[in-house]
Amino acid sequence: MRNALLVAGLVLVPSRALAAQFVVTEVTYEHSATTTTDSHLRLPPSAETPKNWKAPVDYATAGTVWVRLEVFSKPSAENTRFQVCFEATPSYACTDQSPIYTKPGVYSWGTAFPKFYQYDKVDWTKGIVKSALILKDDKNVKPAPENVGEARSKLFMPTKLRVTVTVVSPGSTYMPPAADAGADAMVDAVVDAPEPADAEPDTAVADTGEATDTRVTTTDTGSSSDPDTGAPAAETGTDDEGGCSTSSRGGPRSVAPLLALGAALLLTRRRAR
Repeated sequence: MRNALLVAGLVLVPSRALAAQFVVTEVTYEHSATTTTDSHLRLPPSAETPKNWKAPVDYATAGTVWVRLEVFSKPSAENTRFQVCFEATPSYACTDQSPIYTKPGVYSWGTAFPKFYQYDKVDWTKGIVKSALILKDDKNVKPAPENVGEARSKLFMPTKLRVTVTVVSPGSTYMPPAADAGADAMVDAVVDAPEPADAEPDTAVADTGEATDTRVTTTDTGSSSDPDTGAPAAETGTDDEGGCSTSSRGGPRSVAPLLALGAALLLTRRRAR
């Protein structure tokens, strides 16, 4: 009887779908005028990144890309955004931009592949060549000194960042990096997903007016400290990206209530004897 109750309790526990996912980029670095070009840091994909993003697992048709941005330090409270673009064949495609942030903290957002800027300009069967990590202002301008002048650029850079980019297959639940476990404060905000006004770089982002029904999770670190967690080698380039921001999260439910119910039923049966 005890075993039957335990099995019944476990069967009733709602399961959280295990994500079929891979991390394409994970890096800690200082985003500055000397480590980036045109406010881009370009990195090759990780060793676990598949060569084909449509087979045997079709990530690119209806999957999602999640970006976790940890801001350790920031030179001012200027409105800032962040974006990830995938440089591929024959062109590039970009995730939504982050929510606007003004201080150190953790910012996470997800973008469905079909919502990518220039999604249809990439042959996803050929994977990607590099990930471009791009710092922007709230007008979609990349604040490199060659674009905005040294004085304005210093409002955005240098900034110490940790970026984790995760690709999740359709129907799977995003499993955040272990660094998100035990976060002290989570703030949910519904964010519209704006799209670029056109394909030209450094133009204002136009709001489509569509509610994305997604959530951006933000953890304020309350500190501008620069933990020494390593830095990558940077590559340079001059491509331009447009684009834009979304997210959601979920979590496993506790099995404790069901196990307690099983134990209570077992105790009641024993007393009846």
